[in-house]
Amino acid sequence: MNLQPDPETPGLWVNPRWQAGMPGSFAVVIGVSAYPHLDGGAEPADDHGQEWIAETRSLGQLYVSASTARRFFDWLATDYRYAKAPIARCWLLLSPTVAERAHEPAVGDHAALPTLDNCETALKAWRKAIRDLPKAAQHDSRAFFFFSGHGLQVHHGKHLLLPSSYLGGDEPSWDEAIGTSNLLYGLESLEIPDRFYFLDACRNDLPKLRAKRPEGQRILSEDEAALAFSGTRAGALLFATNSSLQAWQPTDPKDGVSLFGQAVLEGLAGRPDIELMPQDDRLAVVLTKLHGFTRERVLELMKQHQSLALQSVMLDGPRGEETTVTELAPEAVAAFRPQPVQPPPLIRPPGPNEGEFRGGGPGGFGPAGMAPPARSAATRGLDLRRMRAKVLLHRTALGPELVHGAWARDFDRGHEIFGSERVTDLWQNDTRVTTLAGRQRLGPDDIELHSVAYDENARVYRLDVTFDVPDPLGYWVEAGGGMEGEERHGVVLPTDPAGSMTYRIEADIERIDGPNLYSRRLRRLDAWIAPTTEGPVGEAARLWRTYATADAETAALEFEAGALGDMVRAKLESPLAATIAALVLLRAGRLDLIEGWLRNLSECFPTLPDGAVLWTEQVLRQEKDREKAAAKATQSLVRLVQRGLPVTAEALSYAASQTERLHRARRLIPETLITPFDTLRERLAEALVAFRPNGLFTSYAGFAKGGARILLPGPPVRQK
Repeated sequence: MNLQPDPETPGLWVNPRWQAGMPGSFAVVIGVSAYPHLDGGAEPADDHGQEWIAETRSLGQLYVSASTARRFFDWLATDYRYAKAPIARCWLLLSPTVAERAHEPAVGDHAALPTLDNCETALKAWRKAIRDLPKAAQHDSRAFFFFSGHGLQVHHGKHLLLPSSYLGGDEPSWDEAIGTSNLLYGLESLEIPDRFYFLDACRNDLPKLRAKRPEGQRILSEDEAALAFSGTRAGALLFATNSSLQAWQPTDPKDGVSLFGQAVLEGLAGRPDIELMPQDDRLAVVLTKLHGFTRERVLELMKQHQSLALQSVMLDGPRGEETTVTELAPEAVAAFRPQPVQPPPLIRPPGPNEGEFRGGGPGGFGPAGMAPPARSAATRGLDLRRMRAKVLLHRTALGPELVHGAWARDFDRGHEIFGSERVTDLWQNDTRVTTLAGRQRLGPDDIELHSVAYDENARVYRLDVTFDVPDPLGYWVEAGGGMEGEERHGVVLPTDPAGSMTYRIEADIERIDGPNLYSRRLRRLDAWIAPTTEGPVGEAARLWRTYATADAETAALEFEAGALGDMVRAKLESPLAATIAALVLLRAGRLDLIEGWLRNLSECFPTLPDGAVLWTEQVLRQEKDREKAAAKATQSLVRLVQRGLPVTAEALSYAASQTERLHRARRLIPETLITPFDTLRERLAEALVAFRPNGLFTSYAGFAKGGARILLPGPPVRQK
């Protein structure tokens, strides 16, 4: 083992062979299974009549998060290799359950308890150790952060990680958590090229907590955060799951670590079929290949457990195409002989939506003694799309005689199509469509319903719709709120100069059994472009599908090889298609394919707010002068004060993150821009309370009647 415990500092492990002032790899590893103040803990918090505490407390206990973090630490201490930067220091903080300790008594050896205070001490020491290196040593050094435990999502770019002390004390605070944005910005001013964040946590959406606008603790200093170090190769976050979804783990420590932890550790060990890259006399596990492998491997594990639940590993943040995470000796890879693995029973981490998934049957990598061949990113992308495709068994394509009548108030006909009186009532009576520019409420005959699909439980619905009333900006679809306790949901559907399009709306509808036959809850309303749409927007829709079901890198390759790239670069004839393509390329880190067309998108199409956001993101990534970056970025971003909020969910998340970063660098913002910047910042803060970052287009929930006017692009839409 390369790391030894420091007897003077609980949780600190050091490499005795590493010399101060030399390049090294520095890590913080946190694993929280036991939460004393959540349900099932030793000291559950008193909610003091506050709904957000009761809601958050219901997250409950985890089962193998501490064990998972310990395994990642063991890999760092024993098997991690990087010739330029050997492992130097690691701060280990664990909160195992009684069951974990019984199964593995040494699981918590020389680990500090991951309270917020201890996490703060470790994270500050981590940053200081890197900051104190000579600049030349910083340029060859690396940072690792691994967290397994409960997580909460605010938007795509902001997540809170809960320490073991969460909800503790006489007066619990929603901000007593670790913010991922603080971890990112806290290292950005350091001249360290590789920063890897592994986040093995759910991305829970708790409405009562989100309404408090939680920020998390500002643990690390964020001076000069308008720009990252120009030599950054990777500032990457590997999330165990996608927005608002949950990460899965065994219920018993004897059955192993979390699915994400298992997949990551297999990939870092070069097995079973991850594509490795040659690096001098060694083979390397590179970040993008690790992402693709982990994504597919988690879905394979879910399939082995006979579970239809989704857990889609996501990669975010800047990264190079071939950034090495760890090196492997070729003989070690050649000697690997996989053994079959028996899958453990699974359980969803306790939360507002309880549920248990148990599976059985043999798993593993194939016959013992035979390592499967490596598989390319393109092959993995195709398989991922197949594995993630949702099968909705009941499908109805409506003929010309029904496309209008289905949305009209013919309840019997609606019931034939939707398969449920509760759902028919939702679409026919509790859904309203309004044009954005004209502020016109559409009637039932203005809505064309082309197809309906739903699952066997009549819970997940997909509707393909078009609208007969043209509008230069688009439409606002608002649904729900008609049943007691049901939130209002809304989604923006933009139009495009390139032509008409068909929208695909997807909803989750919970059926409530009780005295009221029609009781239901609309839980989710998302939208994107239907695959039947033609032209550049249709091409962009297919690109987005690749990104959403495979990964950004595979989608970027499709863009590069396909016709959409020529369409976007030649005329920008479809600003919406250009916007979707830019979102994918930004996620993939392919600024080389974007060139100068984001600025044109921002300047030439003022009715589409997203262009200003995307141009701001490009400025923050490419402008090397921090003062110029802050001025140019703010000038671009405050255009949203007049243009309204973005129409795509990822652009809204970018805008929220950009506003937060620029606020940290407030002294660099020109004085003339401070007032509009503050106006925008407050509007975004209000919108984020209702924002649901799931589909392609921006969707919201939980807003008051008439409260949608601050959420939309263009002039305010007022409830009629």
